[in-house]
Amino acid sequence: MKRILVSICISVFILFLVSVSVQATEKENANEMFKYALIRSLGSSIDKALAEIYKDAPKGVPQWAGWDTKIININIKQLHGVGGSYEVIVRVHPYYGPHIGNGIDEITIRIASDGQKVTDFKHIRDV
Repeated sequence: MKRILVSICISVFILFLVSVSVQATEKENANEMFKYALIRSLGSSIDKALAEIYKDAPKGVPQWAGWDTKIININIKQLHGVGGSYEVIVRVHPYYGPHIGNGIDEITIRIASDGQKVTDFKHIRDV
């Protein structure tokens, strides 16, 4: 009888550990999906900033990938009261052709009820 009870306890413990591990993985995946969705929603503003940064580039405007873009900062202070605008700073790794890196750029985008606006951008370095 003790063996059966010990076996049941061990089984419940193992199921608990697997459940906690799965929940943690699902939460991490949800966070990554949220970040990616935010980055993709800023796509047109990122395109505009890259067009300005690389306007004199001989190869033209490079492409960029959402999966290779990082959110550096989200200004959590409401800039104009509750429901006002906020700023997101992203770091983009633009490329030409088959993902041949061109540089690193930081772009600041203000998001408000009337849309998005690029407020600052800078070319950090060439790759």
